[in-house]
Amino acid sequence: RAYRELSSLYFTDDVLVFKKKLTQIYGPFSLSEENLLNMRVVSIFCGDLNIYNLKYKRGVLVLFFNNSFTGVDYLIKFLELYKEKYNVLGFNFGVVGNSTSVTVSFASSCVVDGSFLKGFIGGLNVFYKK
Repeated sequence: RAYRELSSLYFTDDVLVFKKKLTQIYGPFSLSEENLLNMRVVSIFCGDLNIYNLKYKRGVLVLFFNNSFTGVDYLIKFLELYKEKYNVLGFNFGVVGNSTSVTVSFASSCVVDGSFLKGFIGGLNVFYKK
């Protein structure tokens, strides 16, 4: 039931309320449960940014933007400005079908989990909305 409710949340504030409610009932979250909530927030941020898919494997994150994404300049500025904060080694753009993709490489010391992605994608979201 909780998974169904979590998947029906489309605003970050709603996820925070959901977390608070569950914490009051069940106590502190485990790392995997916290990661699940963070990934729900990431999916909300992705929707805001027109990211329809993301893949991560061995230090490389690929973001796929739908064809209505117009913030390539913001994305480049964000990656350059916050390169050190997020341990970005490099990035490049590509086109897959009718969509833009960006491949971002991170330092091997970087732990890319739900918390990291929440900060990274959330930071891009805030930067893009300025």
